[in-house]
Amino acid sequence: MTIISHKHKFIFIRPAKVAGTSIMASLAAHCADGDVVVFGHRGDAYKPDVDDDDIGEVLTRNAGVFEGLPAGRGQRGVHIDPRRIRAAVGADVWDAYCKFTVVRNPWDWLISIYWWKMRDYSNALAQPASLKTRVANMRLRRRIAQMDGGGSKQDVERALRGDWFKGYMARYPDFYFLDGEPYADRYLRYENLQADYDETRQSLGLPPDALPKTKTKVRPKARDYRDYYTDWAREYIADRYRLVIEAFGYRF
Repeated sequence: MTIISHKHKFIFIRPAKVAGTSIMASLAAHCADGDVVVFGHRGDAYKPDVDDDDIGEVLTRNAGVFEGLPAGRGQRGVHIDPRRIRAAVGADVWDAYCKFTVVRNPWDWLISIYWWKMRDYSNALAQPASLKTRVANMRLRRRIAQMDGGGSKQDVERALRGDWFKGYMARYPDFYFLDGEPYADRYLRYENLQADYDETRQSLGLPPDALPKTKTKVRPKARDYRDYYTDWAREYIADRYRLVIEAFGYRF
């Protein structure tokens, strides 16, 4: 998901699980005709009061900017990395616009991915299904049966040793670096998100705005992310995301 605002001359690049839906919902209210808004759920990441024709125009415009992006509802859930955005907008726009994204402690980020995937699996099993899907769900139940479902250290390590989060994990650093170097004008920290977001809005000439709460109640809030990690899993994340950890000064 992405916003390219020609009106306010900014580009918001959104990785997964960094409160990006909340930021999209806040920023979309200021977008104008001609701005590119690759959004998720209409109600919480784009102007909910616009009609279907206007939504269709936005989807078509987005697809015209990003090669291979569906012109219909298939844009939902698409996270577009900076390399692809730079190629789409061209060097002049890329260099001139304020580029910002959100960075998050990788150990904490992974636990949010874990609980989001567990939610996806549970929802998939609860839906009415065709024969083909029921067969797939049988395999899914066998996979979930290997987990205790409570987010134990053993669950998280087992998931990391498998391919549960492979797509998310492979792309995570791609949102923070180009050619091995940081590229954004502003990296908002998830741990200080509202304050960093307010500063960014001020720099863009936008009024302050409290970020809405979206996609909450998925992850248990009482547990610290450190409680989910075995020694092996902690070191695995440290090795895999060393570039992110060192660039932004994160610690376990």
